[in-house]
Amino acid sequence: MIINPSSGNGNAIKIWDECQEKFLDKAGYKFHKIISAYKNYCHDYIVDLPKEIMLKYTGIIICGGDGTVHEVVNGLLSRPDREDLLYLAIGIIPAGTNNGLISSILRDSFKNEKGFDVSEEKRMIEYAALIIAKQ
Repeated sequence: MIINPSSGNGNAIKIWDECQEKFLDKAGYKFHKIISAYKNYCHDYIVDLPKEIMLKYTGIIICGGDGTVHEVVNGLLSRPDREDLLYLAIGIIPAGTNNGLISSILRDSFKNEKGFDVSEEKRMIEYAALIIAKQ
């Protein structure tokens, strides 16, 4: 779990706490929470984390905006052992300003759902958390 508290309007920790309580704890997930401390922290953390620790995880949940997702994915792709980590699932809890990436993913994932709407931030966060919890 990687949280960027500077994403969007600075509510990432609050958004994460709500999603964890409402969806993810009920799904039985165990978390190791990392809070970004500076620009490119997520990238550096992922690159520097030893492989034996990375292999203990089944996925990475990112609570932030498109920039945070970019940092994490680029960190994974910058690792010399990246091929061994392709199994990792990546979940996104939107906490950025526009959340363009997750909006596109959700629109595609729920395109056949009646009444689906991600125009309201709270609904987008709930849909994203629901997808992660279902996995």
